[in-house]
Amino acid sequence: MPKPKKGADGYYRRYFRVDGIEYSVRSKDFRVLAEKEQKKRAQLAEQARPSADKMTVQLWGDAWREVYTTNLRKASQERIRSLQQNYLYPLYGPVKIGAVKRIHLQNLLNDMAKKRAKDTVKHMLQMLTAMFTAAVEDDMINKNPAAGLSMPICRPPATHRAISERERIILLETAKTHPMGVLVQFLLYTGLRPGEVPPLTGADLDNGYIRVNKALEARTNEIKETKSKAGSRRVPVIPRLAAVLPDVQPNQYIFPQPRGGLMTKTVMRRMWHSFVLAMQETETVLVEQKRLPILKEQLPPMQLYDLRHTYCTDLERAGVPINVAAKLMGHSSVKVTERIYTHTGEDMLRRASSQLSAFLSDGHSDGNDMVNRGKKAAES
Repeated sequence: MPKPKKGADGYYRRYFRVDGIEYSVRSKDFRVLAEKEQKKRAQLAEQARPSADKMTVQLWGDAWREVYTTNLRKASQERIRSLQQNYLYPLYGPVKIGAVKRIHLQNLLNDMAKKRAKDTVKHMLQMLTAMFTAAVEDDMINKNPAAGLSMPICRPPATHRAISERERIILLETAKTHPMGVLVQFLLYTGLRPGEVPPLTGADLDNGYIRVNKALEARTNEIKETKSKAGSRRVPVIPRLAAVLPDVQPNQYIFPQPRGGLMTKTVMRRMWHSFVLAMQETETVLVEQKRLPILKEQLPPMQLYDLRHTYCTDLERAGVPINVAAKLMGHSSVKVTERIYTHTGEDMLRRASSQLSAFLSDGHSDGNDMVNRGKKAAES
C-alpha cells in the first residue's frame, strides 16, 4: 500500500464509513492509523450497543442471530430470520427483553400450533431456547423465560392425495393453454419433487430418461444435492410427456422462469396459483358443455405436491412392483412408498377380483387337482 500523504497540519488521515456515516482517524505516524481505526470502530460499536435495560427482543434477536448462528447452514440462518420476522417480532419485537415471561413465549407456541406445521413450531421452540439462554449467559437478563417451555400439540400434518379422474380431465384440459401446462404435465408423468425440477437442463435428458441428481434449496434458491442418496435416480419419459417437452440445449434450463433464469420456489408457487384458478374456469366451461357432470361434493384444494402422489398411485394402478416404484420416486425406504401404495382404488379391487377368479377358474389352487392326485395315488 503506498504511503499516505500528510495534510497541511502535518497529520496523516484515514477515512472509513460505519452505517453510512464517514469517520476519520489521524496521526503523525502513518503506521498506527490502522490500529486507531480499529479502536474507533470498537468505540462506535460500544456506543451503538444498547445497555441491558434498553435491550428489546428485536435488538437482541438480531444481534444473537448475527453472532451466534454463523456456524449454521445458510438455509438454517434464513429459517431463523423468518421465524423472528414472521412470528416473534410482530408480538414482542419492541418489548424489553427483561419483561418477557415464560407465559408469553408459551402462548406464542400454542397459537402457532393451531395454524402451523409441527416442524415450524419445533424450530421456533429451539430458537427461543437458544436465543434467551444466550441472553442469560451474556448478562442481558437474569432469568431465562424460555426455560421449561413445552412443545404444544400441533394440528395434524397436511396429507397429500392422488387427484381424482375428474380433476385429471380438468388439469390436462387446462394444461393445453396455460403457460405452466407443460411443467404440470411433467410433474404428473415423472413424480419429481417440485424442488427437483428447476435445476434440470437439457443435459439431464438422457435417451428417454430424466436424470435427477440435484434440487433447489427453497429458502436460499441455491442448487444442492437431492434430498437423499435415493433421490439421485433416472425416471423414464413416457411418450405422452415426450410429445410436449420443449427442445432445449444441454446448458439451458428445461423449465426456466417466464423471464429466463433459474425457476424459484416463489415463482413456481405463483404460477401454480394461477393454474389452479384457470382450472376452475376450465371446469365451469366443461360443465356448461355437459362434458362433465356438476360436482356434488367439493374436493380438498389441490396442492402441487399432489401430482407426485398421483404419479405414485398411477404406478400402483399400473401394477409396478413397489420396490421399483420406490426407486422411481426416490424414496430411501420402501416403507415410505407403502404409505401411498395402500391407497387402493375401487377399480384395483375389481381387477384383483377378476384376476383371482381367472386364476381359480383354470383349476389352480382350488384344491381339486390335489384331491385328484391323492385319489390316483391311493388307487395305485
